[in-house]
Amino acid sequence: MDASQSSANIPDWTIVDPLLSNVIPPSVASTDRSFSVEITGEAFWIWRDLKTDPQNYYKALNASLKPLGYQISDNAEVTTRIGTRISVETRYLHSKVSEEKNPKRRKAIPGSFLRKITIEESSIIQLPSQDIQHLKKQISELEHKLDEEGSEVFELLKDAMRQKNEMKKLEEATKGLKNPGKPVHEVGERQRYRQLNTIR
Repeated sequence: MDASQSSANIPDWTIVDPLLSNVIPPSVASTDRSFSVEITGEAFWIWRDLKTDPQNYYKALNASLKPLGYQISDNAEVTTRIGTRISVETRYLHSKVSEEKNPKRRKAIPGSFLRKITIEESSIIQLPSQDIQHLKKQISELEHKLDEEGSEVFELLKDAMRQKNEMKKLEEATKGLKNPGKPVHEVGERQRYRQLNTIR
């Protein structure tokens, strides 16, 4: 079974955004021929709902690395090691978030969480360059879409703030126009005549 087959039969939601992981090839000058796979806390947070089987975590990572131009070979020892490591880190992050009582700090934990997994060069498959170019184009389009959505959200926030300020000014301007007295039907005839004249 090859790497593409090993990443099949997993839910689409387990394939994380290409921006949430990174593959660092070994340096040309280095004698260490290992790749380093960086995984962000946001990716681990997505995987927290996976069934706790190392193979599921391995498949999720492998499918997520494909847009970056890499696949991990389907070697039983490698897949078990990687899957177990991701499973442990996922549970650790989940417990860390659960234990934090402050809502703001709890929300920020996945964003500051980063782990590196070392994979031997022999266990990494680099996809053909034409596939990589196609995938890079997809990533570029995704980044562009995210930028556009971010701009739309920013404009909506600005519009909401503008409306809030206008409402505040309107409330302040109309504050002096309010009549603190009783309604016309609740006052005596003399007072009613006075209030009617005021309104006129």
